[in-house]
Amino acid sequence: MKEKIKAHLFTLPRWFAIPFFGSAVLLGAVLAGGINSNAWLAFIAAMLVMAGGHAFNSFLDYAWTGLDKGEVEERSAEKDYTGGQNIIEQGIVSARETAINGIVCYALSAIPISFLILRVGWQVVILWVIGMLITFWYAKAK
Repeated sequence: MKEKIKAHLFTLPRWFAIPFFGSAVLLGAVLAGGINSNAWLAFIAAMLVMAGGHAFNSFLDYAWTGLDKGEVEERSAEKDYTGGQNIIEQGIVSARETAINGIVCYALSAIPISFLILRVGWQVVILWVIGMLITFWYAKAK
C-alpha cells in the first residue's frame, strides 16, 4: 500500500520536473508583464497539467502504444530516475489507476484555470486544452 501511495503522489506526476516546466511558465509571465496572481494561477495550472500529462503518458505507453509491454528490450527507454516507465508492468499500479491519476490532475487544473478565465478571458481554455492534448501527440509520436 505504501508503494502504491508513493507511486500516485510522486512517481507518476514526476514533480522533480517542476524546475524545467515551472521556469518556462514564470519566464513567460515576466515577459508578459510581471509576476502577479495571474502568473501564479497559470503556474499552478501548468504544473497540474504537467503532472497529469506524465501520469497519463505512462498509461498511454502501456495501454495505447504498447511501448511498456513485452520484454524489457522491446520497451521504451528505461528511465531509472523515476521508474515511471514500467510502473504498470511491475504491478505497482494498474493501467486504470494510472489513467485516473492523470485525469484527477487534469480536473484539479480546472480550478486555477477557472479563475484565469474570469480574470483574463476564455482564450485561456484553448491553451489549457492544447496542453492536455500534447500528451496524446507525444505518446503517439514515440
